[in-house]
Amino acid sequence: FAIHKAFLLSKYANDLLLYKRSIDDMKGIWIGSSQQYEQFQIDTDNYGDLRWDFGPLTRSIDFLDLTISIGPSYNIITRTYQKPINLYQYIPPHSAHSQERI
Repeated sequence: FAIHKAFLLSKYANDLLLYKRSIDDMKGIWIGSSQQYEQFQIDTDNYGDLRWDFGPLTRSIDFLDLTISIGPSYNIITRTYQKPINLYQYIPPHSAHSQERI
């Protein structure tokens, strides 16, 4: 995929402000048109056996423990994010447990 990635980054250099990829995840900031984004999806999937699930263009994403948003003046806004299935399995500091247990 590295060779194909170089092709994608050169072809969409004016449309992709930021591109980050881990093993099985890709994040980016897209500044091109929605039609160019659709073509980027096609070009990304058009290599080997890998298939990518693309989300819609949006101004906000949840990434790890953060919600990252682009504000009205194009500033980046972050806030903590907790998954809905978070079980909060930790001892809060205001609990009745002794300080050695926290």
